[in-house]
Amino acid sequence: MRRLTACLLTLLPLAHGESGPSDAAVGFLIDIARERVELETDTAIAEGTTREKKQNIRERLQRLSQAVDQGELKAINERIEGELAGVLISRTIDYDPTQIQVHAIAMMKRDNRWLPAPVPSSFENTGISYIPELSEKAEELELWMLRQRSTRLSQLRENIQSELMADIRKAVSMDELREAEPEQIVERFIDACRVRDLPAALACLGGLEDPLPDNWEDVLRFTAGSTRTADSPTEAWRRMTSTACARAMVITERHTQDVIVKLGEFAPFESTPGEPRISIMPFSLKRSEKGLWRINLPSWLLDGSPPGQRDSTSPELIQAFPSKLLTKYKPKSFETPKALAVSLQQALSSPNFEAVLPHMAPAEEDDALATLERAADLWREFRERSSQSPLFLDVREEGNEACALIARFDSRSSRIRRSQITFVYLQRLDDGWSIPVAEPEAGIAANPALSDWAQKLGNQSEAEWLDHLGIAAKLGGIPADSAPNEAEARAAANAWLDAVKSRDPRKILGTVAYFDDDRGAEKLLRTIGHELQAEHQAEILGVHRNGRWSAVSTRTRSVDRSDPPYHLLYPIVTTPQGPRVLAEAALFHADTRSREFLNSAIWNRLSGRLPETAVTELKDIQELHDRLVEETPAR
Repeated sequence: MRRLTACLLTLLPLAHGESGPSDAAVGFLIDIARERVELETDTAIAEGTTREKKQNIRERLQRLSQAVDQGELKAINERIEGELAGVLISRTIDYDPTQIQVHAIAMMKRDNRWLPAPVPSSFENTGISYIPELSEKAEELELWMLRQRSTRLSQLRENIQSELMADIRKAVSMDELREAEPEQIVERFIDACRVRDLPAALACLGGLEDPLPDNWEDVLRFTAGSTRTADSPTEAWRRMTSTACARAMVITERHTQDVIVKLGEFAPFESTPGEPRISIMPFSLKRSEKGLWRINLPSWLLDGSPPGQRDSTSPELIQAFPSKLLTKYKPKSFETPKALAVSLQQALSSPNFEAVLPHMAPAEEDDALATLERAADLWREFRERSSQSPLFLDVREEGNEACALIARFDSRSSRIRRSQITFVYLQRLDDGWSIPVAEPEAGIAANPALSDWAQKLGNQSEAEWLDHLGIAAKLGGIPADSAPNEAEARAAANAWLDAVKSRDPRKILGTVAYFDDDRGAEKLLRTIGHELQAEHQAEILGVHRNGRWSAVSTRTRSVDRSDPPYHLLYPIVTTPQGPRVLAEAALFHADTRSREFLNSAIWNRLSGRLPETAVTELKDIQELHDRLVEETPAR
């Protein structure tokens, strides 16, 4: 499997348009690494290029893909000569001088868009040789790229170590390492490793010392390799950097030569027999002659020893840890059970288990571990599948007890069924509402009012649930000449796109409309599920209005840009709740047969629900949408 994590950092500016040849050249190398380059559309290849020559070029690009399939790509120099340009791009891996490469990319401007020549570092096969006024410039740029590539490669190899030191100094100051407590240095190190911030992690491991620690090369090699990708090198590293694990300091031992900080860790996802939920991670720190704290890279990270063996001589520390963790994440005070349930939904959406802990009732020391286990069971129920999102449905209060219904909305099976609903028992204490460590022995059945209410709601159909929630706008029809204005349509589309990005089904429901027939609820939930199946980014290309419709043209890409973009037209309609997206009627720019088939199904659906004039109005808008897509250059 190809590793492109570092390269992905360069994708962010590209999503907003390529401002010059450097951005386009970097994007070209990224596409080469992913083997997604089409010569005829993605390069400036001449129309008359023979089939044999194209095959030779594809083979060269295939070899190049092996050279740029990992590491960080960065444009380091460019020279523009009118419609031609040369760009130099460096590829670096972990500040390793032996891994540095410099690639030269020849660029041409066509139709106000910078395109790479099909053969890197050369304008060969672009047709320039037949244009005297350009061929001379092309020769000059090719010579410039050849000379600059060699010069820049030597410079980068000489400067890589100084660049690393400069990045370390930017990440963490010497004053921070001198003045912070050892516990703070340990937390800084773990946070840096979690987000794969190599300079900050190295600063905590002695990167600001002069001279550097004796084992610096080994420290650099291991830490750089471990932070390069999301794939953890050892089980110990995976748990230390996991956003799921909750941690708290247990004890700090000060010795003559060093300080040992022992950090407790609770892993809510561990359910395998023999794998402990709690482990103790010891970190040894020393002060340099200049007073800088430095972590000695732990041996248990290097060899990946099982968590339970990290500090097997101190069972009392494991016993004390749950109370210390709950002290760190103190209970919140919720005035109403609904406020608690809404906050809990957000916590269950988080990849951080610790977000659930403030919702738990205060626990005595004897109940601390049970409280953690109860929170873990609840959190894991909603995090077992990446396709699941929590959806708060309703809450009922009866005296000092309450029950919240939260659905596990699964994008792969977009339903609201009883089997997908979790019934969360809530209790009012002196400080407010919270989740107790233990429910009554009979659960909510011990309270007939709560039990009867939950039983009735749990058996509702999807249509009944949408009516019950009252968030999505229900349509009987669409009045003539009722199209929202351009500003309203754009705002409605942005609200929809933001809600989808949040992956919150309840928020999404607040941006949509659906038809009031038997199929409307099912189609709406299925559409929402489809939108949640992949992370993507969408940009608005234009807004159209006609009769009762406004519609927004969008271009959508996967976040990692691994797939070609596609274009959707979102109809916007006026409802009593304001302008909303009619999500089930989103139309593709039909550039494939499958998308044409999907559009046909939508037209059949609309024809069965609306008068012919309404369908014709939207079809006229679709023609404008298709024309806009075809006239808008792909980026």
